[in-house]
Amino acid sequence: NDPSAGGQFSSIRNDYPFPISRPPAKHRDWMYGIAFVAHFIAVVVISLVEEGSLHHASESYERAGSWASVVMITTLLGSTFGGLVAILLASNDDSRTLILQFALIFSCIVKFLLGNIMFIMRSPYSFLGVFMLFFAMWDLVLYPTTKKSLSFSSTLIHMVADVTRRYGIWLGLSSIIVIALQTLILLWWGAFCIGAISTTDPASVIPVLAVLLFSWYWMTEFCRVLLSFLVGGSILWLFVRDEQDPSSSSQHHGTDSGKAMSNASAHHLSSSSNSNSSSSSHGGGSVTTTSPNSNSTRSIYARQVALYWQCAFTTSFGSLCKAALFLRPSQALLHSRYLFFKHHPQLPVLCKCIGNTCDRYGGCGNVWYEMARPFHALSLSLLAVYGRTLKRTSQDLLTYYPETMNASLAETTRFTITATASCIAGLLAIAFGLFAEGGDRDTWPIFVLIAYLVAYAGAVLAGTVYICAVDALIVASVLNPARVAQSNQIVLLRFLRTAEVEQ
Repeated sequence: NDPSAGGQFSSIRNDYPFPISRPPAKHRDWMYGIAFVAHFIAVVVISLVEEGSLHHASESYERAGSWASVVMITTLLGSTFGGLVAILLASNDDSRTLILQFALIFSCIVKFLLGNIMFIMRSPYSFLGVFMLFFAMWDLVLYPTTKKSLSFSSTLIHMVADVTRRYGIWLGLSSIIVIALQTLILLWWGAFCIGAISTTDPASVIPVLAVLLFSWYWMTEFCRVLLSFLVGGSILWLFVRDEQDPSSSSQHHGTDSGKAMSNASAHHLSSSSNSNSSSSSHGGGSVTTTSPNSNSTRSIYARQVALYWQCAFTTSFGSLCKAALFLRPSQALLHSRYLFFKHHPQLPVLCKCIGNTCDRYGGCGNVWYEMARPFHALSLSLLAVYGRTLKRTSQDLLTYYPETMNASLAETTRFTITATASCIAGLLAIAFGLFAEGGDRDTWPIFVLIAYLVAYAGAVLAGTVYICAVDALIVASVLNPARVAQSNQIVLLRFLRTAEVEQ
């Protein structure tokens, strides 16, 4: 089947069913779900067995300014400030671009400060400052491109805010629940981590820290993937659902936008649209929103969100655990390789030679790259809508719509949001780290790193709502471009243009 035959777009596969209306019959990637639960139980058991660590942390909480209390405060403030910034970005059109621009600048400055402070401490663990300086340099490399796209990122955030309003309180409530869940986990993890570092033999600090950081990574990434599954799936469903569905007719009020999915065996999406809706928008960056007034429509939206919650902790739980484990490093590799070839003509000769050698003979191009391609962020919304395994969902999208990978990697909104979270986390880590009392001076860089990580995890989770929504819009732009054009034609044209850029 030619995806573009007859001037139409086919769906991901011609044997795809309609978007699921109930959980699939079989569990997906269930081995990863078992491994995640076993890992979580193991860390809990170890924290209970190591009574000295938790006892030390509980005593420290009673002293204001202690390391344990500072980690608890930064955990709460990171989630709180991240949520407030996310709300401000959605509600204040005038200051949105200004906030994003200042966040990009201060993110670099804060990371440079953190890295240099760690070196000034002259601790055995001052080498951790190298990581901060590396990410600061990475921010500087991406800053020019990101700055040019700030206005479009602002338009995307505005569009996401308008689209999510169709669900009323349900997506907002789901986001709050996931953020609260992660905050509770981080409070426990921070207490155990500070206690373990304070009571562990200095020679064993690095191995213990490595194990705890892996646990932090998998648990926080699961929360980010879970939120992407819920929000991204809900947004994508709005664009790919069957137009004959009752929710479609109640929302669009007679809008004729072409077939979304023609039948269960082949879902051809029309490339043209006859928009008879009086609320359609075709320019200026405005977004079409039709407020659902009927109780039946609200009930349909509520059931859809509830369905994704049910799938997230039953049939798709294993796929989410698998994505949480592999998605972040895969995205880093894919993005780095994309940037290398995009800016290849401007690079110095030495950098070109090193990069080409690594890509050709170092495994990046033929081994690691092929392993990373199936684990991309675009698959998360599709996991929710169609309920398939992670690998099959990812590979089908890349097989039929490989251009979506270019559009995703070229989009800078993800970097802008994470820079905002880095700014919040860095300022909190510096402000509280410099005035914290007690603790071992030698392990101070580790303490600051932990404060930064718990604050960053909370702040970036709130911004994940926008990141996953943009990913869902990129997928929707190829599955049903007519509906995306009705919402915002400028966004569709931008995605189509960036998708044509070759890696």
